[in-house]
Amino acid sequence: IAELLSVPPLVVILTTTKADASFEKLAPVAVVLGLLATQTGPIVRACLTNTTAPRARASAFAVFALFDDLGKGFGPVVIARLVRAYGRRRAFVIATIFGWGVGSLVNAAITLTLEADERRLRSTNEFELVPTETLGGAEQLHRRSPSHSPDGDAGLIYLDAT
Repeated sequence: IAELLSVPPLVVILTTTKADASFEKLAPVAVVLGLLATQTGPIVRACLTNTTAPRARASAFAVFALFDDLGKGFGPVVIARLVRAYGRRRAFVIATIFGWGVGSLVNAAITLTLEADERRLRSTNEFELVPTETLGGAEQLHRRSPSHSPDGDAGLIYLDAT
């Protein structure tokens, strides 16, 4: 939702003319934009962590990174073509609305299945083994679930290694 809310401030900044542009007018808009637009990356990473089994998590993050990098690579090509066709200001507004706007709606759709995906992962009992020394215990193996368990023990199960 934060990503979707970041579209209007960016459009305001992109459509402001040089005559209307001043620090006093654009700084508050830029602060709001900065606070809203930076939420997407951490939220997507948290969703991937909480909904992907540990053995498949690296692959999920690799796919996420691949598409992120494809956007970084092809984005300038698309923008250059839009600038040539519509002019700089209009091209960036189009890219903002269709890029961030549509992307934010897709990201918002994650909320429709997120809780069910987290429950599905917890029900598979696929736990991640954590070395003892990272949790400060002696001669114990610890299993950690991808998210906190409902009984409040943070998903840790202590096993005697002997």
